[in-house]
Amino acid sequence: MDRDRASPSPSTLPESPGHNSPGSALLLGLKRVSVRLVDCRKTAGQSGPVREGHEEGDGDLISSSDTPIRRSLGGKGLSSGEPQQHPVADETEKSVSRSEQLKKHQQRGIGKKPHHCCSDCGKSFTSLSGFIIHQRIHTREKPYCCSQCGKSFTCPGGLKVHQRIHTGEKPYRCSVCGKCFTASNTFKYHLRIHTGERPYPCLDCGKSFNQSCNLTTHKLTHTGVKPYSCVQCGKSFNQAVHLTTHKLAHTGVKPYSCDQCGKRFAVASTLNRHQVTHTGVKPYSCDQCGKSFAVVSSLIRHQRTHTGQRTYVCLCGKSFALASTLTTHQRTHTGEKPYSCDQCGKSFAVSEKLTIHQRTHTGEKPYSCDQCGKSFSQSVHLNTHQRTHTGENPYSCDQCGKSFSQSVHLNSHQRTHTGEKPYSCDHCGKSFSQSGSLNSHKRTHTGEKPYVCFCGKSFAHLGPMKKHQKVKMCRISPPSDPAPFPDA
Repeated sequence: MDRDRASPSPSTLPESPGHNSPGSALLLGLKRVSVRLVDCRKTAGQSGPVREGHEEGDGDLISSSDTPIRRSLGGKGLSSGEPQQHPVADETEKSVSRSEQLKKHQQRGIGKKPHHCCSDCGKSFTSLSGFIIHQRIHTREKPYCCSQCGKSFTCPGGLKVHQRIHTGEKPYRCSVCGKCFTASNTFKYHLRIHTGERPYPCLDCGKSFNQSCNLTTHKLTHTGVKPYSCVQCGKSFNQAVHLTTHKLAHTGVKPYSCDQCGKRFAVASTLNRHQVTHTGVKPYSCDQCGKSFAVVSSLIRHQRTHTGQRTYVCLCGKSFALASTLTTHQRTHTGEKPYSCDQCGKSFAVSEKLTIHQRTHTGEKPYSCDQCGKSFSQSVHLNTHQRTHTGENPYSCDQCGKSFSQSVHLNSHQRTHTGEKPYSCDHCGKSFSQSGSLNSHKRTHTGEKPYVCFCGKSFAHLGPMKKHQKVKMCRISPPSDPAPFPDA
């Protein structure tokens, strides 16, 4: 008690610039940074040490003047020359090489955290280095460049993780499943798959997530905010990565190709999901009917067939189970066709239709029959073709029992029972049960003859041309001696 009463206050400590004291050792390590140390015994909540009746301003403990170091260590003056070992002194005499580190240490002692606030977005940081790295998001500065591929990064840690792509190094291995990772944070998120840990709950609906970024994205579903818009079609997204992926649909660029079937994709993750279909593995099963799926999103869509849930409703009253299906449907009202072919200019309402159309220019037929080798430009055509081998006719008429291999054939057949003729000629008003019949009829008005025989004669319909060829009314002569053609 007597020793405590005899302890000088921080403001009355003598100067000790040259004695062999703990304070002088600390002074040598400061690299000529002028600071003023505080009493580390101060309790949290105080604004700062009192000096000559005045409070230090808002915790800013960096001095701009060259003042000697003044301290009180458990009541012992630094100028006394006594080599005291004290817990508080041990904590204070850390190796401080920069003013920022000393400032952090002082603020920890008084229960305050450093605070660096971004003027652009308002985000706060406790470390200056983290604040500087964050600011590069706004300035788009990326000073760390990969020497192999040229990709740049905002921080050295990002570059280090990226370089493992080139070296193949994956230092983080899961002891449960054996999967390896290049980055520690990816490894950490993966472990939560095994533990089931979801530490980030949504306060609005209670749904939990294993990553904070997933929670942030999820919150936008409650607010409805979609800050990322496509300049070409106006479609909005709640994530920048979704906008980037969407933009590829306009360009038609699909850089990721399946090495088994040749199908191409705009996004690597979509290719990865597709490749599971070749393995035959279907780990996601419906608990109501037992049907299995290779991708969890397919299971979610399937489960809505049991619940009948159609939460997305168009202004016309039609409802849909998926938001994407509603968006596509709405284009039938607006007439919007945002996906254009760069070769012929034809436009489409759905990106998949553009992809299929582009194969008419490239001649690409990525879907092959494993029984006869015949190739097709669309998977649906392959599925239909395979029924010629299996004899399967899954579409049956509920009135006469006749079966068909394609649903479109069943629809046409059913009109023979109902008498429905939905296709009408806008010239004469005649109606037809099939669109193909209407197209053939229209040629009687236009005079169009699109079917041309080898001999040069044209026909409005395919049937008459074939008849013309079969009854040998067509005589093909050498170009040097053209023969007259009898009337068909």
